[in-house]
Amino acid sequence: MPTPIVTLPLDYSGQSPDNLIPAELHDVTQCKLIVLDFGSFFKESLQLVDANTLTPLNPTQYMVMDLYQDMTIELGKEIYNTIVITDSALTGNIAVTYQALGGPFCRHSARLVQ
Repeated sequence: MPTPIVTLPLDYSGQSPDNLIPAELHDVTQCKLIVLDFGSFFKESLQLVDANTLTPLNPTQYMVMDLYQDMTIELGKEIYNTIVITDSALTGNIAVTYQALGGPFCRHSARLVQ
């Protein structure tokens, strides 16, 4: 029997504790593009930390990309799909904490590959 794809409930508020994803690790040594495991996220919840030094990243060190325009308009909150690390000096793991939108906009990316 195939393993089901993990999803989260749809959260229009951006406040559901079920959709809070803490310290998801992404290695940015080779690739500076981060696609979060649980998909679309609320920009206001985004926190990036250098996992090696535990130093929070400054917003000048990254950009959020791929605005999900329809949901942003509907909810009145910015929803994005990807993050680009713009500071070339950053290497190793970045811990990303975020509030996932969930619902049909959420598919656990590692499970999709399996």
